[in-house]
Amino acid sequence: MKISPSIASSLDLLNLEKEICFIDKYFDSIHLDIEDGVAVNNISFGFKFVKAICEKSISKEKTIHLEVMNPSRYIETIKNIKADIIFVQIDALENPIEEIIKFKENNINVGINVSNLDLNREYLSKILELSHNILVNTTHHDDLKQICDPEMIEFAKKLSETKKVWIDGGVTWEIYNSLKESVIYEAIMGRAIFFNKDETVKWMLDAG
Repeated sequence: MKISPSIASSLDLLNLEKEICFIDKYFDSIHLDIEDGVAVNNISFGFKFVKAICEKSISKEKTIHLEVMNPSRYIETIKNIKADIIFVQIDALENPIEEIIKFKENNINVGINVSNLDLNREYLSKILELSHNILVNTTHHDDLKQICDPEMIEFAKKLSETKKVWIDGGVTWEIYNSLKESVIYEAIMGRAIFFNKDETVKWMLDAG
């Protein structure tokens, strides 16, 4: 299982160029969250900011997590951003299947973001058929401590048998080490990387 650092958890948001260089040096993937404060209870970066980061980073894989209401309204803007996959959060959408289809009709490499709120909804099996790339939230939106949920990890493992799966939320080094040989494709990690850079570098060097 690979690691994709989340720039939203950067240690020094006032010196993002340095943080991007850190990611590019030790990893080959970068993850960006666009949050509107409505679909989720947080506001992060805007599209211009994300576009600049994608242009600056030399990481091989750039993924965006679109955590907004009415995501298809931003399709034309997204077309101008050099990202490889756009994960669309579906749990707050009234018509998630229609939204995903709009991205596909515009030839955008769209992925599905699945949270615990989606697991028992009727649309889940059908919407999972629309993309091979699945981002599984491993924490719950209403959990202020953002602790990794073992049930969501198991869901991600099962899904990895047929899909390319990312996990995102509460993934510590301990959790990563327990999963690194699993079939899950990538772990999106934030605080564990940016708030413990010395440990991160040592771990990367030890891992070869």
